[in-house]
Amino acid sequence: APLESYAGGAARCGQKGFSASLNLLVPREVKDQSPFAASAAAGFAFAPALNAFRILQLGKINMVSYQRTCLSYASPAGLAKFAKNTALFAPGEAVRMMTCFGTKDALMNFMPARLREPPATAAGVAERSLLLAAALGPAVAVVETSVSLATETATLLNAQAAGEGSLHEAMALAMRPAYLSRCWVALLAKNVLANSTTFFFMFAADFASNA
Repeated sequence: APLESYAGGAARCGQKGFSASLNLLVPREVKDQSPFAASAAAGFAFAPALNAFRILQLGKINMVSYQRTCLSYASPAGLAKFAKNTALFAPGEAVRMMTCFGTKDALMNFMPARLREPPATAAGVAERSLLLAAALGPAVAVVETSVSLATETATLLNAQAAGEGSLHEAMALAMRPAYLSRCWVALLAKNVLANSTTFFFMFAADFASNA
């Protein structure tokens, strides 16, 4: 449900922070030349780690503690379930990384050169980072929210079709316009806040390291 998307905040922040760190580790030249491919490759390669955060958040949504969720996978059967789940999740995570950080890096290529150059002072870094985060955070959130909702719905339906529940019931719930609209608005609000905040620190770190 829309409000339940805010449960498991610690796991979600951890996933966002980990994703941002992956993006910062990609050389600027690579991001400038192939922003979407670079982000997609990072998301696919590190899907197991990103999926771990996702599973913890889903556990919280279902009122299961992080500790209990971890213990439920601490067995050969649990690890096999995790591997299967990650295989389903990896392509979607690659797309989400591409639509979030790939879109950010692509939009940066259209920014004036003066906004892309590292400022000379710490105050300039903070001001420039705030400006770029305020401009790109909401724009990226619209793209990311739309794609995330589509891929999460597809993953849910795929899991139901694989025998984990009723496909008919899942489709009846997921395809309702009112439900999709509430989910989109709730996710958009969360992504605008998360992206704007994350991008501020990312731009500041990038400018500081390239000053």
